[in-house]
Amino acid sequence: MKTAIVTGSSRGIGKATVTALSGSGYRVLGVSRTNGSIDVRSEYLMNELVDDTEKQGTIDALINNAGYHHPRTPLHQLTNMVLSQTFDTNVFGPFFLMRKVIPVMLKQNDGVIINVASTAVINLEAGLSLYSASKAALAAITVTIAKELRGTNVLCVTVCPGATNTTIYKEYNFSEKNPSPQSPELVAGIINEIVTKREAASKKVNPGDCIMIKRGSVWIEALFARQ
Repeated sequence: MKTAIVTGSSRGIGKATVTALSGSGYRVLGVSRTNGSIDVRSEYLMNELVDDTEKQGTIDALINNAGYHHPRTPLHQLTNMVLSQTFDTNVFGPFFLMRKVIPVMLKQNDGVIINVASTAVINLEAGLSLYSASKAALAAITVTIAKELRGTNVLCVTVCPGATNTTIYKEYNFSEKNPSPQSPELVAGIINEIVTKREAASKKVNPGDCIMIKRGSVWIEALFARQ
């Protein structure tokens, strides 16, 4: 049985992704700080998770979905605590996992890594500076990894959802600007398609691609040069 690791799995897109991949026959290891399991910000715990998973077989997919979204705040009012929380969760956590998982996938010469960013990497809004910066950093790392993995069967891409009906969306009242958010299940379905078919909305996905999912529409962009 193939195995997938999904972070931020207790709710929203992560929870829906666990359900979708399980339905495709994957053994899914869900990681979530909110349900008391594992904090992605801990390098030690991420290394331990990968080591334990590898002992049981292959690691076929890694979905870095866990994220932190700070309230809409002008940059000059943001604290160091928010800075750390944002980058520790959105950048360093995925970095720890990818650094540990990539050698496993290279040994297998097979695997899919999906980093969940946001359309906020291109739709920059006042008050969301750290969030947008952290997701843009994650997208840039993804393209770089894709270049490093050329000639292998390990695929690394970014999925960038727009407004999605998650807990964060409700907590921060984003409905004022986007009254009709898309469902987490829609995003999870695209993630599942990438993992199982290496396609998104029936279109081939290439290393380093950014799959944008907004208002139910799906398209692929190259945020940075892939040459």
